[in-house]
Amino acid sequence: MPAIATSAPASLPPLPTPPTSDQRYPLVAAREALTGADGQYDVAFTYNARNPDGIMVVFDDHQRCPRPGTAKRAVHDQTIAEWATRLENAGFTNVRTGKCSASGTAPRRIEPITARVMRQGPLDAFRRSVTFEGYGGTCIYEFRAGVTFARYQANDHLGRDIPLAPGTDTHVAIVQTIADYYGFPGPVEVQFAEPGTT
Repeated sequence: MPAIATSAPASLPPLPTPPTSDQRYPLVAAREALTGADGQYDVAFTYNARNPDGIMVVFDDHQRCPRPGTAKRAVHDQTIAEWATRLENAGFTNVRTGKCSASGTAPRRIEPITARVMRQGPLDAFRRSVTFEGYGGTCIYEFRAGVTFARYQANDHLGRDIPLAPGTDTHVAIVQTIADYYGFPGPVEVQFAEPGTT
């Protein structure tokens, strides 16, 4: 799916270089919150389309949890509780602990970025362009259907694929995923427009 209108007007800076997946805002925020915490841990996305800012913290040894009732398990549980407390203190919401992990939703504290979504082509084309206020370059997403699949597909301003988690099926969720792809840490304010409007 080719991108359209990829060149930025001279007065606007181009869209930023997308960060690598481990440099995306929710993971960076979690690592900052956990600086100095006990235990050797990994931070990963929960990959929930309804909560793109969801992260989880797990032990990086990938071993089974210690047996309940042992001193090792007591230290293990205390470490997980500390992780949860640090996430909460950093503003994470929906913080929970499991047998071997802590999870939460990264805060969005800064001003939102405005995304303008516009239909491309006929009504039944299910194709939309996305531009971000203050930046040049246009992203595209569209609904694709075949004999054995039906899903949305998104591309950045250079035509590269933007991964969408399974279940990402609303305009707002897709645009938020595109914003996350570019590393924008704030929430997205989505404005819809029809072709020919300004």
